[in-house]
Amino acid sequence: HYQINKNVHALSQVRVVESNGNALSNNDDEDNNRGASFAEIRQGWIEFKNLFDQPILSAKMGRQRFREDRANWWNRDLDALRLNINSSLTTGFFAVGQNFSKYRIGTVNNLEEDEKQRLRLLGELSHQYKKNHFIETRFLYENDHSDEEQLGQ
Repeated sequence: HYQINKNVHALSQVRVVESNGNALSNNDDEDNNRGASFAEIRQGWIEFKNLFDQPILSAKMGRQRFREDRANWWNRDLDALRLNINSSLTTGFFAVGQNFSKYRIGTVNNLEEDEKQRLRLLGELSHQYKKNHFIETRFLYENDHSDEEQLGQ
């Protein structure tokens, strides 16, 4: 994590995986891979805090992690622009994103076909209306604007 100045922060996170033998995938689109070794950029973003001279607003752009605590809505890395609000009682974000690459070097580096043309809009808002009492909302919209696949593909 790098602090460029008091309102601009950046992060770069890389991981390296070395695999020998057969590697099984939990993604139906991927075949079993032999020696699926790679290096990848997990996150790489820049964040602008104090947006419009409002300390509760910030914006982050680049490859970033979206994680919802229960992992029911999202838990993934996504190329996105995210607008955040963070006050003492209200937190949330709105984001728009689409993956452009896996950002990998190695034997497994192609983005899955069904991820290439998928635009996502997502957001959440949480407000604490009483001590330890929250009202929350989340939404996720995906638009697959690729060619239609034939049944069974």
